[in-house]
Amino acid sequence: MAEDEYRLIGIGNALSDIVVDVQDDFLQSYDLVKGSMMLTDESILTDMRERLSIAEEHIFPGGSCGNTIAVFANLGGKGGFIGKVANDEYGRMYRASLEECGVEFLCPLVEGEVSGSCVVMVTPDAQRTMATALCIAEHLQVSDIDENLIKKASGLYLEGYLYDKEEAKDAFEKAASIGRANGAEISLSLSDVFCVQRHYDDFHRLVEQSCDILFANEQEIFTLYGTESREDAIAHMQSLNKIVCLTLGGDGACITKGNEKYMIPAYKLGKAIDSTGAGDCFAAGFLYGYHHELSLEQAGHLGSLLAGDVITHHGPRSLNNTRALIEKHLGFSVPS
Repeated sequence: MAEDEYRLIGIGNALSDIVVDVQDDFLQSYDLVKGSMMLTDESILTDMRERLSIAEEHIFPGGSCGNTIAVFANLGGKGGFIGKVANDEYGRMYRASLEECGVEFLCPLVEGEVSGSCVVMVTPDAQRTMATALCIAEHLQVSDIDENLIKKASGLYLEGYLYDKEEAKDAFEKAASIGRANGAEISLSLSDVFCVQRHYDDFHRLVEQSCDILFANEQEIFTLYGTESREDAIAHMQSLNKIVCLTLGGDGACITKGNEKYMIPAYKLGKAIDSTGAGDCFAAGFLYGYHHELSLEQAGHLGSLLAGDVITHHGPRSLNNTRALIEKHLGFSVPS
């Protein structure tokens, strides 16, 4: 890899996560489905925050793809991120958080707009339910995709949430097309079960034709393939003959590539406090291992370890020294 190349460029919605502890009845009062993400506007988020004590909320730079790229860089990977934020408090904080991790932020701050945010509601069972106001994040467009930057990437990581807005969808398609033409491996996260429902045909096409590595949880893959059987879902995964990473919560993960199948255990590193970022951290660990020539199984263990760590505290990114965790729990070395 040349000095100026990126191991991984992520393209996604740049959002600040406002994490709050709630009871189930709070979700019901907004007709929210536990474990899902709802798109809304700033006024609803303001109403939610006014009903909750400010002292109970924790604000973190988030967004699914941003989390993955941040953790990837924390591990030592060379990463870049494409996503839109405004020149406001949240936007400046967001960019600074990625740059502190070693990620190159590849979009300028936008003047006169509002950065996107997401209220992440954590119930006592550690499940997270999200209400998101995209604001400027939803205006990612084709002109934000720099072909010369994409050509420098060994891999692209794209989040399914981008398909919720037509402009961002077009940007997604352009980046994937440039990446494929220049030998980059395309990774896709299905993002959310309702996202799969909203874009069912497009996601089938993307999975079949455009991506090399797919990330999904069990409900997302069940919805994609119309099954409620883990065995049937895994059979569909193997028929793709590409890398599929299926996260299984407390059961760990399953990784397939054609006839290859690896069952990866969950790493239980403490009480589960907040599942926010678990899938993002799994993807970061797996992609770091994969792009640094670990085996699929080893990369899966790395992803599972990071997911097991992040759920032990509030927020979507690890608070611990990831290198120290790896040295303690994994029986193999991870390249820098």
